[in-house]
Amino acid sequence: MSEFVAMLVLAGFLIWLWSSLYKIKEGERGVVLRLGRMLSEPKLPGLRLAYWPVEMMFRVPVEPQTLTIASQELVAKGDAEIKAGATCRFQVVDAGRALAQVENYLYALDSLAKQVMQQVAGQFSVEEMMYAPEAMSQQVRRSLEVVAREWGIEILSFELLCDGL
Repeated sequence: MSEFVAMLVLAGFLIWLWSSLYKIKEGERGVVLRLGRMLSEPKLPGLRLAYWPVEMMFRVPVEPQTLTIASQELVAKGDAEIKAGATCRFQVVDAGRALAQVENYLYALDSLAKQVMQQVAGQFSVEEMMYAPEAMSQQVRRSLEVVAREWGIEILSFELLCDGL
């Protein structure tokens, strides 16, 4: 009977250990929540231990990423409409804030970019958007950077892609 109990204890320990081990890859950081509170320092790449069920670890990619913003109707100066999308390159610089400030930073960044594009479009004519989109791209980028910085995200580039009228 005591061998059976020892086997159960060993099996329970191995299951706990397997549930507590996390492999953090290069280009990721592990953010640990202990009883719902975030630990101050993210875990670096390697094999890391988070004591399940007291701690949970979330992997956050910290290498540059590209977000494609789908085409949408923008109202330019003079109430002219144009279809435009965008490409946004960004990098998570603070994994803890990126996880804590917004539920899903990819979705939030996409939604924010669409909203800012709508707001900024009214300041530019269709011709400026079609033939010289750099000015609008820079203005959208500056607006995005203000909010994204609070989320622990750095905007590397923003490029407006006009589809036409």
